[in-house]
Amino acid sequence: MELKVPFLNVTGRQQPLEEISTRLDQQERHSIAQTAWPQGPCPPSVLFSVAYSPDAVLVKYFVKEAAIRVSTMEDNSPVHVDSCVEFFIAFEKEAAYYNFEFNCVGTALLGFGTCKTNRQLVPTQVLSRIRRAARIRSMKDSGHRQLEWELTIVIPFDVFVFHKITSMKNKSCRANFFKCGDNMPEPHFLSWVRVESATPDFHLPAYFGDMHYV
Repeated sequence: MELKVPFLNVTGRQQPLEEISTRLDQQERHSIAQTAWPQGPCPPSVLFSVAYSPDAVLVKYFVKEAAIRVSTMEDNSPVHVDSCVEFFIAFEKEAAYYNFEFNCVGTALLGFGTCKTNRQLVPTQVLSRIRRAARIRSMKDSGHRQLEWELTIVIPFDVFVFHKITSMKNKSCRANFFKCGDNMPEPHFLSWVRVESATPDFHLPAYFGDMHYV
């Protein structure tokens, strides 16, 4: 899988989040629907758009699911048990990668390392630089209640604390995008690039796709 990430001439640190969210609405949307593991009868529908600015990486998720779960509002807590979206990224051909994880109200976890069991959590004061805007609404379609939520995320370059990034232009990365909910009524594990393993595991860089910041 390959993804070309477009440039948006906005200021990630200062531009109103509503404006950034609207600009991401206008970008191409990509599906998070791949899975190698059994799912419940009603898996969520998940799309994302991604872009970059002169000072930040910009991501927006669009999710529809039958139920949501929020158990924590504290950064660097286990948000993967909630209604959760994730973004893993490795620069160039490096073995180590960042794992950005967010529940549906924007609570974040950020780690760095070479594998699932070798992660270093990035300090919460760094996570506070990540701008987040969540919107949740309830809908009824053909008599069925459904929850629809969106999450806009602005990741300033200095959040990548193990790198010195001043521009993403022409950078090549490897990445994957995920949706999970370990403790949801119907647990699910979905990805942009299909992951092959005996049990659900997103921490497998061999299954990252290629991202090119154009």
